Amino acid sequence: GDAFTDYNDASSLVTKGLAPHPSPIAESTTMSFVRPPDVTSKLALPPDVLLKNLSAPQVQALLLAFDRHEQRLPTGERRGFFLGDGPGVGKGRQAAAMVFERFVRGDKKAVWFSAAADLAFDARRDFRDIGALDYVGLLLHDFKRDNVPVAMPLKKRYPKGGCLFYTYSMLTASKGSSGKKGKAKKAVRKSGSRGSKTFDFGSGTRLQQLVDWLGMDFDGMLVFDEAHKAKSCGGGKSKTHASKTAMAVIELQARLPHARVCYVSATGATEAENMGYMTRLGLWGPGTQYRDRKDFLEMMQKGAFGMTAMELVAMELKRNGSLVARTLSYNGVEFVNQFYPIGADFKAMYDASTELWRDIIRLFERSFEGNEKRAKKRAMFGAMQRFFKQMTTAAKVPEVLRIAQNSLKEGKAVVIGLQSTGEARTEAFAESAKRARLSQRSAAAGTAAGKKRGRSCIDDDDDGGDVDYDAA
Repeated sequence: GDAFTDYNDASSLVTKGLAPHPSPIAESTTMSFVRPPDVTSKLALPPDVLLKNLSAPQVQALLLAFDRHEQRLPTGERRGFFLGDGPGVGKGRQAAAMVFERFVRGDKKAVWFSAAADLAFDARRDFRDIGALDYVGLLLHDFKRDNVPVAMPLKKRYPKGGCLFYTYSMLTASKGSSGKKGKAKKAVRKSGSRGSKTFDFGSGTRLQQLVDWLGMDFDGMLVFDEAHKAKSCGGGKSKTHASKTAMAVIELQARLPHARVCYVSATGATEAENMGYMTRLGLWGPGTQYRDRKDFLEMMQKGAFGMTAMELVAMELKRNGSLVARTLSYNGVEFVNQFYPIGADFKAMYDASTELWRDIIRLFERSFEGNEKRAKKRAMFGAMQRFFKQMTTAAKVPEVLRIAQNSLKEGKAVVIGLQSTGEARTEAFAESAKRARLSQRSAAAGTAAGKKRGRSCIDDDDDGGDVDYDAA
């Protein structure tokens, strides 16, 4: 049979006046055999947001999430929700709407985690598109751009609260040797057969700074966007240590048991081992058949279950209202690989670029040594990969333009999907350059004023001697 089936679970919301999704939505056929539970939550979002800025399937995800957040695990922690929609369904809008809903209800703080600082532009776009930025109570803060010292209490930097955009790498940071002395709280987790690894998330760490700001009784939204970045938890058949990012995500949830957690990822449930950080879904622990995460992973990876076991897990999560995993429908879609011949000009440019990068690598090898070399090597090769990726993407543009123009002449609608365009990075760079120019102008104005004061001192010096500008 077909691998995907049209998604109809939100059809009742359409009959109540909500808009259908702009494009048809589907889900895997196995998932379609399971019905989500009836919802009881009521939304407080403004009517314009519900009727104009969100589709019925998106609103359904909100209702399921808020129903789940009203339930507790046997440990007393608030249950979480897994938003596993694919591209085109609007994960970002749904996550933004969850935060917006809680602020309408009176929340003052929320945290949005993501994989890279550049994605703050995407988060801001999602908030803007649903009308949340027009709401006076919702302030969106870009933590990296604000450059807040780890020793500064966040209540001093953000006295009015707001939604803090935070990256996973920042969550694991600390002030190192400059931190406060004393006994720090540790997070210890076993990591496969290679023993255990200890991470410090106590005083002087970003995680503790964040917990201090939110407070132990925090019951607002924690959005873990691109949540698969925390997937390396070890356990099961894994032979590697757990990552610090994964342990930080687990530790943060443990310290904020009342927080309303939403995991956002289109690839988060492909393997059981990748779900180890999803402690709020109730897959293991008290009240389940599995003693702990390790027990759950070993059972999922036993024998030849593999993907079948993961499908059963996903179906159970949908049944109890913990998961939605929709994608754009593939009905009527045809796939054609279009090969574009590369011209002599591009080949010459590509060859010249490889020679340039060979020179850069040779210069790099001569310029750095030891730890400094290892630290900078990754950044250099990352830049090289981005360079050639953008170059080869640009080479396809003329052919894409030709296909698009011909399709338009045939009366077809053209949608061009771009992956990793660098738009967010470019916008971030442009904004950084703008701020740098303003800073330079300010510094130049200050220097000019200082020189003017210096000339005044010389003019007033009756002895005619030289004046020390620094002293002046």
